[in-house]
Amino acid sequence: MNQIIEVADAMTGALDIFPVVRGQQTEVQIWGDPEGLRSLAKLLVTLADYDQSESDAPDGSRAHTHLSPNRHLGYPSSSVQISRGDAKGSCELPDFME
Repeated sequence: MNQIIEVADAMTGALDIFPVVRGQQTEVQIWGDPEGLRSLAKLLVTLADYDQSESDAPDGSRAHTHLSPNRHLGYPSSSVQISRGDAKGSCELPDFME
């Protein structure tokens, strides 16, 4: 169970996030105008500073938000989920982060 934080609706400016595959390597590219990049930075700080203990979500949940093409991001973008790794209550990280 995860807690969705609705901060993405405050996104402004132009921002695109998409994968680029070169051979067997995939890289994620983030392109934005100054306003879009600042908006993404604010979203990241808001998510990092969010007090998970104040939410009604159960212990073990992780705060996150979604960015969607044609809503928060430009048309060529992929859907993006940005998540806090630390679980509410225990601050435990997922196995892949350790």
